[in-house]
Amino acid sequence: MAPYGEVAWVRNARAAGSVELRRADRREAYGIEPAADAEARDILVDYLELEPITRPFFAAGTDASGQRFQYDSVAHPVLRLQPVGPMVPLGSAEKGSDGTSSQ
Repeated sequence: MAPYGEVAWVRNARAAGSVELRRADRREAYGIEPAADAEARDILVDYLELEPITRPFFAAGTDASGQRFQYDSVAHPVLRLQPVGPMVPLGSAEKGSDGTSSQ
């Protein structure tokens, strides 16, 4: 979910067709695709309930019609992430077959 709209990371993810998420010393690659309208609406409703400070950036409130959420899902893209590989410790993919860093 892109709460601030069509920003650089959204454009980059769409152009690449994938993203890599990192947390602590692990990373995981995901393919992306737009969420279906009904799924996007549910995600937007949940997000607005969890993060009410962002409500001024959205046309819809949590009780709004589907049409307003359809607008918001265009203005604030909701992307479905599909894992494309196992979670890997950072640094393990950069090592060559001899165990040395490829950088």
